[in-house]
Amino acid sequence: MTTNLCDCGRPAPDATLCPLCTKQLGEWLASIPAWLHELNVARFATASTQRLGRIRGGETPLPCRIDIAQLVDQLRHDLEWWSRHVARKTRENPPTRSRAAIWLAQRHVIIAADEDASALLDVLDEHRRAVLRIVDLPATRHVHVGACPHVDCCGVISAELHDSRALVLECNGCRQTWEAHQLRRLSRQMSHAVAR
Repeated sequence: MTTNLCDCGRPAPDATLCPLCTKQLGEWLASIPAWLHELNVARFATASTQRLGRIRGGETPLPCRIDIAQLVDQLRHDLEWWSRHVARKTRENPPTRSRAAIWLAQRHVIIAADEDASALLDVLDEHRRAVLRIVDLPATRHVHVGACPHVDCCGVISAELHDSRALVLECNGCRQTWEAHQLRRLSRQMSHAVAR
């Protein structure tokens, strides 16, 4: 049995991370899907402080903060890199993008033995802090999103953010609803509707 010293100063038997940092690594990896959901909700919360309307060219923009988009891209990049890295070491197939965080969380003890585990822990801590800086919403908020994409409807879509961070979009004209995972499709529909 080899005992290393974790970056936190505690002994790490047969690993790079000590048992406490290993546990923290597993918890943060398992939290990433919730972080991504929170960031998705925060993207719409910014719209309440902005006036949305038609811009030159007739497009109705969906609200988007560059810092949120960059953080989401970096999180996904890191998950994909570590998924491939761990899959090579364990001789498994890497998971799909949507399952990467949970898949890695289930293998956090294996990752703790990797020589770069402390770097991953540091990166996750940076991501966690960035998410906490971005996400700070009141209990419930209604946000104007834009015009309904349906041809025969002249309603307006609003997003309702709840304290549980559930995101529901609804048109006040035709009462069509969308959930958070349908946002990309809705965005394309809204773009096409504006182009008509």
